[in-house]
Amino acid sequence: MPHRGLEPRGLQHPVAAIQYGMLLLYIGRKMPLAPLTDHTPSKLTRNQDIRERYAQGETIVDLAEAFGISEQRVSQVVRGRRR
Repeated sequence: MPHRGLEPRGLQHPVAAIQYGMLLLYIGRKMPLAPLTDHTPSKLTRNQDIRERYAQGETIVDLAEAFGISEQRVSQVVRGRRR
């Protein structure tokens, strides 16, 4: 019988393929229980800061740039929509 090489896994959806790839990449590694740095503020604190600065007149575009998130996310925070 001729050599067939690697057999495809038959992953039907791209998300399943990505999950399988991530499993292979990180197999055997322990997940951190806390953020790796202190530079990541909690979302609660960040969202409060965004709301306060928006109330003081800063634009959504400026806030998105300042916090490193999308304008859509800033808009969601300002309007109180949760994900």
